[in-house]
Amino acid sequence: MDKHLSTKTIRIALVIMLSLTALLIHQRVTLARPIEGFSTQSNDQSRQASSISSLALISDHDNFFQIIDQNEQSITIELTTPQAQIEEGLSNSFACETLNVEGFGNATRSGWPQLPVKGVLIGIPIESAPTLTVLESEAVLLPDRINLCPVAQPVASFDLDGNITFEGSQLIPDPEGYSDLQNLSANPAQLTSTAFLRSQRVAQLFFQPFRYDAFSGQVFYHPQIRVRLDFNSSNAANKFAKSTMDEGFFESFLKDNLLNYSSARTWRLQPSTDSFANTASKDAGQVTYKIMVDQDGLYQITYSDLVNAGVALDTLNSLDPRSLQLINAGVEVAIFVEGEQDGVFDSGDSILFYGQALNTKFTNTNVYWLSWGTSSGLRMEQKDGTPSGSALVPDSYLATAHVEENHYYLSSRPSGPEQDRWVWDYIYGTGAGAAQTRNFKFSINPADIPSSPVSIRGLLRGYQGTPHHHTKVYLNGYLIDDAIWNGENDYNFDVIISRDKLLNGENTITVECPMDGGVTLDIFYINYFDIDYAGAFVADNNLLFFNQTANGAREFRVVGFTSNSVNVFDISDHGRPIRMTGAVISPLSESTYRLSFEATLNGTHQFLALSSDQQLKPAAIVVDKASNLRDNNNRADYLIISHADFLTAIQPLADYRTSQGLTSIVIDVEDIYDEFNFGVFDPQAIRDFIAYAYANWTHPVPTYVLLVGDGHFDFKNYYGRDEGIFIPPYLANIDPWIGETAADNRYVTVSGSDLLPDLFLGRLPVKTAVETTQMVNKILSYEANQSQGNWNQTVMFVADNSDSAGNFANISDNIANFHLPAPYFAQKIYYKVTHATGTEVKTSIIDGINQGRLLINYIGHSSTQFWAAENFLGVADMNRLTNTDRWPFMLPMTCLDGYYISPSAIGENRSSVGESLVASSPNGAIASWSPTGFGVATGHDLLNKGLFNAIFNDDVIALGPATTQAKLNLYMNSSSNRELMDTYILFGDPALKLNVLPADLSLTQTVFPGGALRPGDTLTYTLTYANTDAATAHHVVIEDLLPEMLEDVVVTTSGAAAIQRSGTRFVWDLADLAQGQSGSITITAKIAEAFTGTITNSASITTSAREINRINNVPAAVTTLVEWPTSNFLTSFSATAKPVSILIEWQTSKEDSVTGFNVYRSQTADSQKEQLNTAIIPILPPGGGSGNSYAFEDTSISGGKTYYYWLEIITNANQFLEGPLEVQTFSTIFMPMLVR
Repeated sequence: MDKHLSTKTIRIALVIMLSLTALLIHQRVTLARPIEGFSTQSNDQSRQASSISSLALISDHDNFFQIIDQNEQSITIELTTPQAQIEEGLSNSFACETLNVEGFGNATRSGWPQLPVKGVLIGIPIESAPTLTVLESEAVLLPDRINLCPVAQPVASFDLDGNITFEGSQLIPDPEGYSDLQNLSANPAQLTSTAFLRSQRVAQLFFQPFRYDAFSGQVFYHPQIRVRLDFNSSNAANKFAKSTMDEGFFESFLKDNLLNYSSARTWRLQPSTDSFANTASKDAGQVTYKIMVDQDGLYQITYSDLVNAGVALDTLNSLDPRSLQLINAGVEVAIFVEGEQDGVFDSGDSILFYGQALNTKFTNTNVYWLSWGTSSGLRMEQKDGTPSGSALVPDSYLATAHVEENHYYLSSRPSGPEQDRWVWDYIYGTGAGAAQTRNFKFSINPADIPSSPVSIRGLLRGYQGTPHHHTKVYLNGYLIDDAIWNGENDYNFDVIISRDKLLNGENTITVECPMDGGVTLDIFYINYFDIDYAGAFVADNNLLFFNQTANGAREFRVVGFTSNSVNVFDISDHGRPIRMTGAVISPLSESTYRLSFEATLNGTHQFLALSSDQQLKPAAIVVDKASNLRDNNNRADYLIISHADFLTAIQPLADYRTSQGLTSIVIDVEDIYDEFNFGVFDPQAIRDFIAYAYANWTHPVPTYVLLVGDGHFDFKNYYGRDEGIFIPPYLANIDPWIGETAADNRYVTVSGSDLLPDLFLGRLPVKTAVETTQMVNKILSYEANQSQGNWNQTVMFVADNSDSAGNFANISDNIANFHLPAPYFAQKIYYKVTHATGTEVKTSIIDGINQGRLLINYIGHSSTQFWAAENFLGVADMNRLTNTDRWPFMLPMTCLDGYYISPSAIGENRSSVGESLVASSPNGAIASWSPTGFGVATGHDLLNKGLFNAIFNDDVIALGPATTQAKLNLYMNSSSNRELMDTYILFGDPALKLNVLPADLSLTQTVFPGGALRPGDTLTYTLTYANTDAATAHHVVIEDLLPEMLEDVVVTTSGAAAIQRSGTRFVWDLADLAQGQSGSITITAKIAEAFTGTITNSASITTSAREINRINNVPAAVTTLVEWPTSNFLTSFSATAKPVSILIEWQTSKEDSVTGFNVYRSQTADSQKEQLNTAIIPILPPGGGSGNSYAFEDTSISGGKTYYYWLEIITNANQFLEGPLEVQTFSTIFMPMLVR
């Protein structure tokens, strides 16, 4: 083709296409390229492309990468970049194009050019410090100029209540990404990161075969890039790191995803156990009770409290109270036991201890562990607090009132140093002069000391201010702060005011946005306030916490008690409070009393004074169930972590998995909190347990994890919706747009400090035992494959209408046409392409689900509760589903479909689409791989292609491995969008295997000739194979255990290509076998000259594809008898009866390899033989090719009997029997006369 003509054609095509954009929005630009390796294809052509011929584009690393050389010090690989095509991009503000290479990813950093990229994982030694060198990388300048589209950026909005709304996407070029320096100086290959996949350390090599000059529009292309990765490991380090640890069910996953798996598997790291501190508060076998406290104070546990908690009366009556012990966070706490002196825990006895509530993100409830019977427990110290009358008497103490309520959850707008995502209220000011205010009330008892200063601090968080925020803060009507501040930032104020501004009792803080000074919009949040003041020694409801910093004796006088039964404790050391004795209770009136006591201070001390009626009762007392999760002898392949409510309902699934060979164990999540966080609720305890089991349990260590129970972000029930948290989400600030969201992937990133999942994770989002049973029944029924028909031959592809976020129909077509093999059928439901209205799309989706689909793949926009603004499929549609035995696996390549963490109040449903489909019963979906956050189409596309390749090319049909392999595809082929590693979660059983179409391989074996053979003969085995079922069989392997006595082997093949593996005797890798394809392997060999006996030949055929019938994969073994017929040695063999003996005679024709003879006799033809000669009868000279005559006389006979004789011919390699000869002796035996 003439180059100038080509360029002209390109320009004409571009002009035509740009003028018809409105009509041909999905049409690809047809370009002719003179550069080898480039081609283009129209969208219509791509939709009609053969999916079978495309399989070569989606297969293994070897299609693009080749190992050139490798050793223990380095590996050299080469990337060949295949064909590329240019597509028209979609932007509301400018025209742009995208450059795509089939099988490659695209750059995924928002705002940067969409350049094709490719990555690969290389296994590396543990102690290495790898470096990458580009060896060869010739660049070719493409002849035409293009305007590359940037990667789209999602646009999210949050209402003031914190609810998330997806607003679409925008194409905004990032100046840094489009700078010449950034693109033209980029290295075509980089060592991006190292990480661990369980015990295997890996390096990500990231290739950028295209470079872009945004100023000129020119693209530079590297057809081949050859690199060397040097490990830089010392010999000592290599020797230390050598390990071939078996990773059990994870081993095949490593094999599928490491380019150099065979060599890298010798570099494995035994998990370290050093970092696992003991966070259990109980000893194995010891009965303990968990004491739950949720506020600070003095707690009392009575005899009746323990009875109500289930402690047997016999146990209590025999309990020595002096052995009572209380543990918190692994440390013993000092207690006071009333009445322990007599050694008996009587009905009037009780336990006092100072309990502290927690204030974590997850809970206020602290756990104390009560036990007895082992040793004497720690007791509270007592100090005399009798007033001396000479000590100084303080008139106040430093008090702090923390004023905060939590009503709104802001995932994307944390505030303060602790990144608090809960705020109290907000102010929305709009319109000049329309001032807005909020009042916040609190009550305190300040000391009446006019000179004492008051400090007030507050935290505000900006939402939007145009042009800025203007806020005023008042205390009881007095202006205390007036500030102008900007943007979405925090604003902290800290002011000192005089005591007279503070009221005794109720006070009011008012926050105002005055909407003055040109401010037209002012929106911000109020988080909390802190007030430091001089507190009065006045009990509030018969209780006062106070502190004092001083040295020397001080007498404290606290008034306001309405009871004369008052105690005081020094709680400076919360775990070892001190009982102050000798305090004086003085009446001030008929109903009020004053407490006076003295203490010697040496710094800051804290005290608690309270009447007996202010002693607290524990929130709960619960007997602990025995568990042994820290027993390193535990072993399991499959961990099922469940809330206690669902333990019974989930057990049938555990039993079923165990019957399949996955050793399964069901674990109460409460036991995990007990053993890994001192009994305190915290998601981190779950991760710590999984990490511990991985590092310490008996090998092979767990591979699968199933979480059984729903959860949400409102751990402390601030919203008051009262929905339980059964298994908490692992929240992390990982989404670039919405901030904090569920990142359950972190539960299984237990090896190394990276994002790569080390176990296969799933969650059943159940809220009741009934839901659990229903979901388990769906799983068991699905795997039993009870539904009839070919419903699982169809894959549904749904696409939203195109916009700046992407041409979703084109993206979907690429998956359907190039990543779904025959005989699967792609049903396409594309909004504005195949279906004109959202209603038509919804109807087709629901009809398809009800008919049954193997997979449902959606590409487009979504909110938490429905797909697309047109509501293609939503939570409200569950009652329209009738597919009671044909459940699809859902693949939503979108946003928020799996945002399961919104709590629902009674009577409402805030569940996400993904979890609703899986929880729905008996209809819905069998599983859904859903996002808990936002994402861009380029990142979703890497996940999507990775999953389809795993399922349909690598035959990874277990959901956990398949979805994890898809994440690896993202990790390998992108340096951004890593948040999708965390936000995509599997609702469903990670061990469940998809009901993909099966293959059915058969192998038959014949041998020719079929009779007995002799040494030196030639035989021929014929192995005939075929695939007779619907699915293509991938990774087909035939193995023939050809015996070693067969020599001079010649193999011929017909049909599919068969390549013998190097280093093996006879193992062949076959090309993929589609339905109806067959072939044969013929093996011709010579039998070794020295061999006689039986030859048994066995063969087998395997595939990675699903097979229902594997019986015909191993044909019956064929046997061949190899022997030397005695006619080869003997010309005659006879036995003759004589009067007193039997004469055995034989004549040999040749004696090659013959060493001698034995003569045997028996009473019957099949009875035990008796050797007659005591020593071997040697051959006579000359032997070799000549024959000889031999005779042996048997004189040990009886008259009138029948005998049977055999002759054994002994050779160098074997023995042969000739016979039997039947002989009748004479009736009378003539004995020779003895003559003297």
